[in-house]
Amino acid sequence: MANELFNAIAHPALKEFEAVAAAVASPVWVSEKAFGPAVTQVKQSTFTANNLYWLNFSNSKKIHVLDFVVTFKPGSPLTTQRQHFAFPAGYSGSTTTPFGVPFWGGNPILGPAVLTVLADGNPAGSYHFTVVP
Repeated sequence: MANELFNAIAHPALKEFEAVAAAVASPVWVSEKAFGPAVTQVKQSTFTANNLYWLNFSNSKKIHVLDFVVTFKPGSPLTTQRQHFAFPAGYSGSTTTPFGVPFWGGNPILGPAVLTVLADGNPAGSYHFTVVP
């Protein structure tokens, strides 16, 4: 679909544009700063660089349990990272929490990853991104 028009301008990367537009509309995304714009690539940390990113969930419904689950590609030595939050009195605001991808020799964690958010155990959205060196 090369050269599709967007705002009357030829857009050579419609697929990438659609992915970014979907991320903007989603209540779940990954960013470089708290509640910042969505990013599609996350750098793994190394021995000399700690690359920090943020998992974001925009919410207005009252919930009691919130889980951020990052799933890495099959065969990766790191299969999932989970952050679990409990709000006994309930919470109806948005949440952002830091996360990073550790370095592993031979880079087997590099590749596709998915952030899934569960609110009170129910899927609340997901976001696809790629782990890069």
